[in-house]
Amino acid sequence: MKALVIIAHGSRKEESNHEIEYLTNEVRNLVKNEFEIVEYS
Repeated sequence: MKALVIIAHGSRKEESNHEIEYLTNEVRNLVKNEFEIVEYS
């Protein structure tokens, strides 16, 4: 099983925190054949 963890520093801006969630979902769709797990932290 292969996993990819995307790490980003937190932000006080709610919009910035949603961006990492959006980016993770986009990456998850792009690499779904290579990684079983894609998460952010």
